[in-house]
Amino acid sequence: NLFVKLEGIELMLYLLKNRGYMRKIALKVLNFALSNCEVAIITFIDKLGLKTIFPALMQKGAGKIKKNCSEKEDEEHIISIISSLFINLPTNQIEFIVRLFDKFRENEYEKVDRIM
Repeated sequence: NLFVKLEGIELMLYLLKNRGYMRKIALKVLNFALSNCEVAIITFIDKLGLKTIFPALMQKGAGKIKKNCSEKEDEEHIISIISSLFINLPTNQIEFIVRLFDKFRENEYEKVDRIM
């Protein structure tokens, strides 16, 4: 909760958007922060984290045959973040659940295809 209160989620999303060398660290921190904290998950979705994490998922592996270890690790963190959202999002947060499912519905379910 302290991480959320100190705007850690917002900082990590900012680092992800900038695509700099801190991106990998931001993915790891978000993965850990969202693993078991409902408040962090709600803050993540409320601060448009879905808009940031799904493009990161979609650009990984696009047109690439070989992936280096770092790219695979980033992809694992992204998938882990998404799974944490599904597992730990409170059921009384209907608006956020709908937003999460809508992300998978857009563009003819391309995100589902990407994950598979």
